[in-house]
Amino acid sequence: MNWFIITIIAYLLNAIVFIIDKHLITAKIKNATVYAFYVGFLGIFSLLLIPFGGLVFPSFFQLLISLLAGAIFILALIVFYNCLKREEASRVVPIVGGFVPIFTALLSFLFLHERWETKFLLAIILLILGGILISLRKPRIYRRTFKKFCHYLLAAFSFAVFYVLTKFVYLHQPFISGFIWERIGGFLTVLIFLFFPRIRNTIFTISKSIKKNTSFLFLSNQVLSALNFILINFAISLASVTIVNALQGIQFIFVLIIAVLIGKKHPEIVFEEVGSKIFIQKIIAILMISFGVALLFI
Repeated sequence: MNWFIITIIAYLLNAIVFIIDKHLITAKIKNATVYAFYVGFLGIFSLLLIPFGGLVFPSFFQLLISLLAGAIFILALIVFYNCLKREEASRVVPIVGGFVPIFTALLSFLFLHERWETKFLLAIILLILGGILISLRKPRIYRRTFKKFCHYLLAAFSFAVFYVLTKFVYLHQPFISGFIWERIGGFLTVLIFLFFPRIRNTIFTISKSIKKNTSFLFLSNQVLSALNFILINFAISLASVTIVNALQGIQFIFVLIIAVLIGKKHPEIVFEEVGSKIFIQKIIAILMISFGVALLFI
């Protein structure tokens, strides 16, 4: 199975995870820090992967980078979940999702020294623009306050830093070992939350109020998220982190399909406009993404 197929499967899973995340953060677990806490806490189960590849103890610098990557991922989640909670997903995702590959490309160029041929550069541009176009809904997305826009950019930049650090880790460590150290970094980060009384009380208070069906949905979603996360990280270890990130436009195609299938019956979970203008916009975006994908393999 090559990196492209792995990436497609990962983004399909991520589309499902994203929709469930949106539902949980807005209707069930209404606190971004608590949500991120449990995501990070469950990362300790990555130790179960040790029998499949072993845990290598890298140099101190490599260990520091791995733990830092995990910590930045948790912080990126908190910023993103806060944005997702306060605004409609159709306003948050286009900006965050659009700027992640842009920031990733810039950081990869500067620190990983990634260079691309003309056709690959064109493919990356088409994939990024197609991803933004397919997720846009209304022009009012641009009329956000400067503060909110900065939060979107902070989330995108944080995810980009995480992905670039992740690629750096996999350049110097075996995949499973690097993955485990990153998850440990996330786990240690959320443990620090417990040293702050206000955050600790919030976590315990909300945890007690969570119903069993919500807990089951959350845990099931985290299983999907973990599988998606492993696949994305594995794809990054095999290919350019910029191209893997740029392909997230395919994720928006999956979100669109799911939204059309269940949006009418469950608009409280996901809603997607399907008017003629929007439909044409989506078709153009899908063509851009498809052409971008084709350029990668010509």
